[in-house]
Amino acid sequence: MSLQLKLNLMITGLLLLLLSASAFFIVKNASEDVRAEVTSTANLALHLLDAEILQYSSDFGWINNAESNSVFRLQNLGNIRHLKIEFYDMNGKLRESNRSKQQGLENNSPPKWFTNAMGLSGAGLSKHTRNIMVSGRYVGQLVVTPDPSYEIAEVWGDTIWILGLAAIFFVLINILVYFAVRHTFKPVDRIVEALTQMQHGLFSNRLPDFKQVELQEIGQKFNAMADTLQKSTQNNHRLTQQVIRLQEDERKNLAREIHDEIGQYLTAIHMDASAILNGKKLSGAKESAKAISDVTRQMMDMVREILQRLRPRVLDELGLGLALDELM
Repeated sequence: MSLQLKLNLMITGLLLLLLSASAFFIVKNASEDVRAEVTSTANLALHLLDAEILQYSSDFGWINNAESNSVFRLQNLGNIRHLKIEFYDMNGKLRESNRSKQQGLENNSPPKWFTNAMGLSGAGLSKHTRNIMVSGRYVGQLVVTPDPSYEIAEVWGDTIWILGLAAIFFVLINILVYFAVRHTFKPVDRIVEALTQMQHGLFSNRLPDFKQVELQEIGQKFNAMADTLQKSTQNNHRLTQQVIRLQEDERKNLAREIHDEIGQYLTAIHMDASAILNGKKLSGAKESAKAISDVTRQMMDMVREILQRLRPRVLDELGLGLALDELM
């Protein structure tokens, strides 16, 4: 995995972590706001209902004169969305409610996991009951149940909108980060190209002065290394040419010595040998043989001198072991 891809993944992970933390705190703050609003509405409604109950508790006739399905006229409280208010008669039958049967959250209903994440099922949102006593007689029960579903739906709508903006922001930031990292790593491609050319023996290539401080130092070190290698290569090439010329000169000298010296000796040996073959006196043959012996000794001295010149100096300076290692 390239360093550029790793940086992009790291930044993407940090953005996701930041967005997750932001969503958590948004849901947490919204939950506290909904709880406070529903609780305050419930307390206010209970105070009003207690006042109504107190007003009619001494008069039993209002129940008899009330409509069959409307005792507290709870249908007029349908605009109170945070509370569900219900009145049950003494037999436990629902007489009236501020919620109609058709009323609900058909549209923009939040998912179940979001409702659970709000955590509004705890203390402070439990239902409240009031027993209705008229002239000491139990006539029914009034039940007030906090209902945060409408507020949760509104929070869900706002959260969807915020998450949509966050998603767009996340995509735009990733695109900007990708191009920024790509632009930042563009000099790395230039460095790799220069190293590839150096690998193929092209030491004349130089890196420009990069804007980044770190890459600028790398470029300076690379250029210094390229200068050193180029000079070393030129020196090696010059030394190689000198060695080749010295070898050629040595070969010419050896050829000249072999031709001038050994050639003459061989000619002399040949003449003395012919004299021995054609000679009739033993004294003449001895003189020719003595001359051949002298010439042969001189040839041996010359060959020993030539071999000494051809002998590698490393043998004398380093010894046989190090000389073999150097040769390998």
